[in-house]
Amino acid sequence: MAEADPSYPEMQRIEDSLTLFATTPTLIVWGMLDPVLPDSVLRWWKDVYPQATVHEIEDASHFLQEDAPQQIGGYISEFMAANP
Repeated sequence: MAEADPSYPEMQRIEDSLTLFATTPTLIVWGMLDPVLPDSVLRWWKDVYPQATVHEIEDASHFLQEDAPQQIGGYISEFMAANP
């Protein structure tokens, strides 16, 4: 996103606030075939939330909820049970 984008100030505000959740249990589920959000973005999220539980779905793309709904549901259920 470029500074000229109308959404830039709001996106910057959100990014600046991400540290507020540094101790919040976090689940990241990522489709490794995503053509929109490459694994470099996943690495960034891992840096932002090093405490996160991360699941990489090798054969899922951008709409991973359509590619791997059962896996995602299982990951969410496990995460919620571990973090009530």
